[in-house]
Amino acid sequence: MLVSRLKIWLGWKTRIRNCLRVIKTRNQRHVLKVQRENSQAKQLQMEIRQKEQAKVEEASRKEAAVKRVRYPREYFEGRMRDTVDSGLFDQHEIKLKGRLTEIEGKVMNALTEQLPASNMKGYWHPNDDTFFLRVEQDLKPAGKRICHMVGGQINDGEVMLIYKVFEYVPEEVVTGQYTYTIRLFSKEKVEKKMVPIHPSRVGGDKRSLLARREEGVRMIGERIRVVTGE
Repeated sequence: MLVSRLKIWLGWKTRIRNCLRVIKTRNQRHVLKVQRENSQAKQLQMEIRQKEQAKVEEASRKEAAVKRVRYPREYFEGRMRDTVDSGLFDQHEIKLKGRLTEIEGKVMNALTEQLPASNMKGYWHPNDDTFFLRVEQDLKPAGKRICHMVGGQINDGEVMLIYKVFEYVPEEVVTGQYTYTIRLFSKEKVEKKMVPIHPSRVGGDKRSLLARREEGVRMIGERIRVVTGE
């Protein structure tokens, strides 16, 4: 009787042990499954964050590229809003292949070294990718020519030049009323009043002066193309 009960007890003990082993195994599998799922979830979250960060960086690069292209024109137009007579002259643009540092030097030499040479009246760098210059050419006794120009690196390997050429003639040439000033023992320079060459300011038999507008733009454009090889 005792032996029989002992066998039964041992049998139940074995069953309980087996059940516990099964439960433990199942728990271990569940834990491993949860860990795998957590690991996959973390990996997925990391990939999502990386993709989102890549999208942000790509959007930032595109925005920077757009601003880089727009900046030279916006800067030039801003300068021209504060420049007298700017609205009377046309804006011109030239795109060139190369680096700004190289093209900038060539353009400056073309405007200030080639004859008839212009005098540098202003030179600025609003940022590392942009320059602005103002040169003036004395066309005595016919007046003067002023060129305002911006150069900007709009893409890697591409530069944009934006410029206006202002043409002026002495007022007396337009009106026909010449005045003469006698200066004795004086080196003081007498500045004559200048009139912008524009259809609204020059008419009648003086309209032939309007050809100067195209002449100045053509001269600047040709000098740029010669020194840059474009």
